[in-house]
Amino acid sequence: MESNVALITRIKANDNKEIYRFKEWLNVFIRNNTIKEIYILCDEVEKYKSILNNKKVAYLLSDSPTSPTAANQAIDEISKSIDFFIIASKEIYIENQSINDLISELEKNSNLLVAGYKFKLDDFELNNELENYYSDEKSIAYKVPWNTFAIWNRNLFNRFVKEFDRITDNMENNKLIVWIDSEAQKVDRRGMEDGLAIAKSVSKNIKVKYRLMRKTLNWNISKKHDKVKQHREKLARKDKVLRYFMKKKGYDVEALRKSSM
Repeated sequence: MESNVALITRIKANDNKEIYRFKEWLNVFIRNNTIKEIYILCDEVEKYKSILNNKKVAYLLSDSPTSPTAANQAIDEISKSIDFFIIASKEIYIENQSINDLISELEKNSNLLVAGYKFKLDDFELNNELENYYSDEKSIAYKVPWNTFAIWNRNLFNRFVKEFDRITDNMENNKLIVWIDSEAQKVDRRGMEDGLAIAKSVSKNIKVKYRLMRKTLNWNISKKHDKVKQHREKLARKDKVLRYFMKKKGYDVEALRKSSM
């Protein structure tokens, strides 16, 4: 029996050119027959609806569509008939097969909470940096799927997670220090809501699993200096952020490691 899948994504565009690129990206999901519902978190509804209006698509007005826990708003709207939901960023190059492969992973294993891909970058130096993070055996943040592109089992999510923890929105307004090119950078302690949700689930049920796929997808980031800087800071903070929030919540690092498939 074919699964019913929803997509959750977000947009905060500055111009029509960016919106049209988003439309092209979204069409891959619209054309996939397994994707029954699409929820777009956005800062303005009419601006996007005038360019992309489809019966599968629902626009949800959000004060902060790019926040780590913005997806909670869309999860509350998903129909009861939906089995799995995908959370994806428009920065990831998506092909239909990549969508179908993710869906198949959850269909094959009823204990699999979430599955997702690794990523690669066009820029040689930035990609080397990303690969170094992935290859660090001590890391936990780089061993779990991210909501950059991941699929969640709705039933398991509702039982063991319920919602992405708002602590990851940096409600405490904390900063942490990361090192980039031998220079200390002060960054927000936010994000890794996905990893924290997995850690919460495995702390409640050791049978719950997650899978980071071997296949890598292209991650298209802006070449602008400030955007590259933000991207590198985000990568540098991931492991520290996840460990901090897990300690705060009392979730076990080894339990998280052992739940990988």
